[in-house]
Amino acid sequence: MEAMATLTRNFRVLWFGSLITDLGNAMTLPFIVLYIQTLGDYSTTQLNFLGAAAFAVTYACKALVAPLWGRLADQKGRKLMCLRASGMMTLTILGVGLAPNVIVLLILRAAQGAFSGYINNANALISITVPAEQRGQWLSKLVTGSISGTLMGPLLGSLLANTVGYRGAFVATSSLMALVFVMTWWGVQEKVTAVSRATLPPLRPILHQLGGRFICALLTSLLVVQATTNAITPLLSLLVGQLAPQATAQTIILMTGIVAAAPGLATILMAGRVGRILDRLGAGRWPLLSYFFDFSDC
Repeated sequence: MEAMATLTRNFRVLWFGSLITDLGNAMTLPFIVLYIQTLGDYSTTQLNFLGAAAFAVTYACKALVAPLWGRLADQKGRKLMCLRASGMMTLTILGVGLAPNVIVLLILRAAQGAFSGYINNANALISITVPAEQRGQWLSKLVTGSISGTLMGPLLGSLLANTVGYRGAFVATSSLMALVFVMTWWGVQEKVTAVSRATLPPLRPILHQLGGRFICALLTSLLVVQATTNAITPLLSLLVGQLAPQATAQTIILMTGIVAAAPGLATILMAGRVGRILDRLGAGRWPLLSYFFDFSDC
């Protein structure tokens, strides 16, 4: 009974943390390029490049350091990794909101990616504490937190940008991440079994056991899914502006938020059903189905 109570409390806190984390990431979608435009005199081509760079540098740094954080999570626990991610996200988002120029903005976006990982570690923490036969349902419910953030983020970001300005929206997002840090530190309990670096199995034999073809197929699939999903993200506001040339800046921001939020709404509606199907079919068959139906976030 106590274990279930701890699991439930952890789940609620991590669900909220996942919501705010992706909300913070998605809040900038409607206006990041427009915000960059206020930091200098740039052409449309330059804005396209800088907007794409502001997103790409975050994910590139995240990919580079992910193995390091994963190994550290095995040694120190997932809660500490969630605290690291939420704490640094608080500081970097605030810094982006106060950035004097685009160079500082890009550096802070890179740091945000390098120290990210709240949602991944939240998923891992829940995954290792729930019964195996219920893992799909719990994780599918947990993902509704991040997807809800993806859904609400663009809309909330649009409203904040139109009311308190671009910089005010970043400050508000930073405050929410600080709340996540406090709630995770106070509300999440994890029993960490310390693992020394010497006892950790080397990575190469594990990859060999899984099979090179499987690893390549998995990584390629993830790369293609993420690339196609995020390819137009930095350019949405410019595209909406081209489709509605007579619209005001406030209208463009709001319309971009609605467009960016639409996929999240669809995923929320399907997440519970997808989790039950995943438990019945097994995880091995799910990637194949996700190619035909875009359930890549479930």
